[in-house]
Amino acid sequence: MNLSQVEIIVEIAKAGSISQAAQNLFVSQPSVSKALQRFEEEVGTQIFERVSTGVRLTPIGRKFVEQAADVVELADRLDRIFDKNSSLVSMELNLASISYHFIQQMIPEVYNKYSQNPIVINYVECGFDEQLEMLKKGEVEIGVVSFWHEGLKRGIRRAAASGVEYHRVGDLQAYIGVSRHSKAYPESVKGLDLSRLAQMPLVSLSPSAPMRTTGWAYLRQVFGKSPLGNSNREIRTSSTGTMREVLNKVDGFSLVVLNPGIYRQYGFFEDMRLIPIPGENMRFELGWLQRENTVRSPLANEFVNMLREYSS
Repeated sequence: MNLSQVEIIVEIAKAGSISQAAQNLFVSQPSVSKALQRFEEEVGTQIFERVSTGVRLTPIGRKFVEQAADVVELADRLDRIFDKNSSLVSMELNLASISYHFIQQMIPEVYNKYSQNPIVINYVECGFDEQLEMLKKGEVEIGVVSFWHEGLKRGIRRAAASGVEYHRVGDLQAYIGVSRHSKAYPESVKGLDLSRLAQMPLVSLSPSAPMRTTGWAYLRQVFGKSPLGNSNREIRTSSTGTMREVLNKVDGFSLVVLNPGIYRQYGFFEDMRLIPIPGENMRFELGWLQRENTVRSPLANEFVNMLREYSS
């Protein structure tokens, strides 16, 4: 039994259903169901029984929640005490992420909020596979990933097989990004013009891009071969900062995947014009990872809460 499980059970009791509790906690319904199942297996008794409107507490479950609610309140009270006396607390955040500009903005924001504390932030930019490995070993506490819609279920299954939970944050929108000073794709061209893109170099983000297939092969998969011809000029970069610098200097284009809420919060890509890409094939999802049944540190909680808030 751990605090995370207790918090989940108390929230289920308050909400009256597993699905509503998952929404209130900003986690996936399968994660809540799995946590409840494991807890009931550990204690050897049923806490909830299923009813037509959701769930209700069993007699033993009612006794447990009466005590557990006090534990959760005490934990919240301790958090508030440490927040008011943050100079007493040594803080650490170990984070891994694919290369996203907004992560680079959030890290100094977290640091500045708690800079009066002894604080260490370790940040690694890497892909999904590397994140799973580091989470399994306990080398990082939180991972941030994005999935193309066709790979989402496969990614969640792989995470679960590694003992890692995936939590959805929000949707991502796909754009073609070009320089605001582009001569090959001037401001007078308002919509998506594949014939122009076919004449421009692609500046891609690799290997930590959100889809497995990158570059022209991926674009042809989405748009078809004919509109893009035989174009194959490509510059592959490993970070968003480098991608932007190169794109502006070679008058190229990039595939940019953004959450609109985070985009508005930080207003990045001011030097880039974003052209929406329509179609079901361009659906993406942003989420974060953590090891199953772990209690997050205060800095990890702060980071996750910011991610939820900014993406809404």
